Amino acid sequence: FESQVMQRKVARVSGERTMEEKLELSNKIENLEASLAQQTELWDTVVKQTRHLDAELRAAQRAAEEQKKENTKSQGDVEGIEAENNSLTRAVETQSREKEDVLVQRDILRLEVKKP
Repeated sequence: FESQVMQRKVARVSGERTMEEKLELSNKIENLEASLAQQTELWDTVVKQTRHLDAELRAAQRAAEEQKKENTKSQGDVEGIEAENNSLTRAVETQSREKEDVLVQRDILRLEVKKP
């Protein structure tokens, strides 16, 4: 009996396993491999989503940049139109004053003509 115990101890030290230990380790390996497969699948999904989100982010940044450029251009256009509008308003006011002056001069000339 003691020799069997010693043989088992020697076998254990040399790396040999019992059938129960082998089955237990085999089951543990299978469970870990299944877990690894799930984690790898999850990792792949996360990587794909990250790439997709990065692409969406870049597209959104490009669109925002284009929108800023268009906004700046539009703002420049508006400023130009406002300047033109102000200029035209001043021109209309000047012409209106000139018209009033001409009408006043005409009325003065009419009055002078009517004076005998």
